[in-house]
Amino acid sequence: EQLLAQIRQLSSESECGRLTGEEYERLLSCRAEIETCRAELNAAQAMATAKPEDHSAKIKPTEAEIQRKKALVADLALYAGKKAEMTFSQLKMNCVEISLYDVVKTTGEIKDTFKFTYKGRRYDRLSLSEKIRAGMEVSELMKRLTGRNYPVFVDNMESVDDLSNVRPTGQLLMAKCVRNTELSVRPMEQRSMPKAA
Repeated sequence: EQLLAQIRQLSSESECGRLTGEEYERLLSCRAEIETCRAELNAAQAMATAKPEDHSAKIKPTEAEIQRKKALVADLALYAGKKAEMTFSQLKMNCVEISLYDVVKTTGEIKDTFKFTYKGRRYDRLSLSEKIRAGMEVSELMKRLTGRNYPVFVDNMESVDDLSNVRPTGQLLMAKCVRNTELSVRPMEQRSMPKAA
């Protein structure tokens, strides 16, 4: 029995190298970690020795696609402009134009808008008399589109010296401020005005 106990002890010592059970378990886990690190090192070395990917082959098609999209955006803007022109041909006025969309310069995106211009100038940059003349043209447009002939009231007529851009189709009430004069209502001189449709 002593001999068997010595044999077991010697075989255990030769197997564990005189390590305790905990030390032997730690040795096994360290060997497993070494194998994992060795595999990672081999993979990293394989990647380092691999030929780098040629990105110029990918850049050229991408640049061509960008140019194609830019051309498409420009064509779309032209199409939208022509479509708006054809669709809203009834909106044609003498000096006033209505813009229903804007193209964002940075992105090429088309945004819906509703802006007036008078003789090519933005409405917010007009003088009072130009705003009155533009407003009278728009009121005539509204009458034409709705098929109604409403009277139009215009204030500040002392600022307007010429209404040649507008031919009113209905009753026109004009308010004018005259210095040192009492309030009065007078009919305009009889002029030949087109009759309402």
